[in-house]
Amino acid sequence: MASERRNFVEGGVYHIYNRGNHRARVFYESEDNIFFLMRLYQYCAREGVEVLAYCLMSNHFHLLLRQEAAESISKVMRSLGVSFAKYFNWQYEQVGHVYQGKYGARHIKDDADLANVARYNHQNPASFGDIASYRWTDIRTHLAG
Repeated sequence: MASERRNFVEGGVYHIYNRGNHRARVFYESEDNIFFLMRLYQYCAREGVEVLAYCLMSNHFHLLLRQEAAESISKVMRSLGVSFAKYFNWQYEQVGHVYQGKYGARHIKDDADLANVARYNHQNPASFGDIASYRWTDIRTHLAG
């Protein structure tokens, strides 16, 4: 069965998210997070997508992305999903799906919506204590600016 086609608008900002299959971990070691982020930025640069914010948790991730062309995010997420799944399955000697399904995507309507989603994303690591010291989010960049 074909997956539902997404309708990303040109110039749109989107909250992109997904979690591990069966809610399992997808980020075990720092190298996993580093690989994910390196590929994210590589594919975004290639497709003209700006990373506005990110937060990687042990079993899920949140991204805020702005695209210039209408299908850029689709291309980024397809490349990132395939690349990370191959890496993860090789690294941990597994087969099959890494994520529970196709990533979620929600169009950000306005600046207030953007601020709320960014705040929500950056609150994810609150259970680890000081949010500003959590390594796998870009909150420090936003606090400094």
